Formats: sequence, structure tokens, C-alpha cells
Amino acid sequence: MQNIVKARRWLAMVIAGKTFTEIARAEGTSKHRVRHIVDLAKLAPELLDAIAKGEQPAGMTTDTLIKTGFSAVWSEQREQFMAL
Repeated sequence: MQNIVKARRWLAMVIAGKTFTEIARAEGTSKHRVRHIVDLAKLAPELLDAIAKGEQPAGMTTDTLIKTGFSAVWSEQREQFMAL
């Protein structure tokens, strides 16, 4: 859940004109990590709700999402996560 909150905050910073490099410096992390975490802001609303309630599939972790990647299309996300 912490990474979802961070993803939304960092995405807002990007929308406001900050670069991944600027965010990484301010947050003490790598540009690569910022890019991957910001991608979490693209999760479907019902998946975000499930995460907030602690009802996400057992295999659904930040690291799994980053390593496997996920579609930006919400219907495809649902199918992918039902398989976890």
C-alpha cells in the first residue's frame, strides 16, 4: 500500500513538471525505481481497492508487479491478477 501512495504522489509530481531524475534525487532513490513505482499508479481502481483492503492475490507484490510488468488496460490487469 505504501508504494501505491508513493506512486500517486510521484505521478502528481511528474504531472506538475518534475522529472524522474529530480524525484529520485529528492527521494534518495534511483530514476529507474521512480519509473517503476510510478507505473503502479496505472492499476485498475478495483485492484487498488483490493490492495487497500488487504484482499489482493497472495502473489501480488510490488516486486512481482515490477518484474512481470502489467498492462495499462484495466480488463487485462484483472485477467492477469486473477491468475496469481
